[in-house]
Amino acid sequence: MINSILKDLDYNNVAITSIGLDGEKVDQVTFMEKPRIFVQEGYIIATASDTLKMFEAEFEELQTTNIYTPIGPIIIVKIKKAGNALIAGPSVVFDMEKIIQLLEGYELKRVFIDGAFFRHSLAKLSEATILV
Repeated sequence: MINSILKDLDYNNVAITSIGLDGEKVDQVTFMEKPRIFVQEGYIIATASDTLKMFEAEFEELQTTNIYTPIGPIIIVKIKKAGNALIAGPSVVFDMEKIIQLLEGYELKRVFIDGAFFRHSLAKLSEATILV
C-alpha cells in the first residue's frame, strides 16, 4: 500500500517511518510474502539501526537518536540511490512523537508512518489514517 501512495510524490520532501517492521520479504506473523518498500532518492527514513544492513538502497546517515527499539536505536537517513528498504520504528506513542518532531526539522511536506491495524492508537499523531 505505501508504495502506491509514494509513487507520485516529490521525493525530496517525504519521510517514512514505521510503528513496527515493514518491508520484509515474508511477514513475521503470517509467514506470507509481503511487498518490499521501495524508496526513492531524496526520501528521509527513520529506522532502527539493524535494518540498515538489509537496505538495498544507498543512504547517508543524518542523525542517530536516543530512541531505542529491540533492533537498535532509530537512525535518520537520506536515500542517495533508490532501492528496497526494511523499515522499523518504535511501537510506543511517546517515542513516535519524538521521531515526528525530529523529522519536522528536515522541512518535509509529508511524514508517512507505516503501521498495523492493531496499533491504531498511533493514528492520533497523524493528519490522516488509511486502513486497509
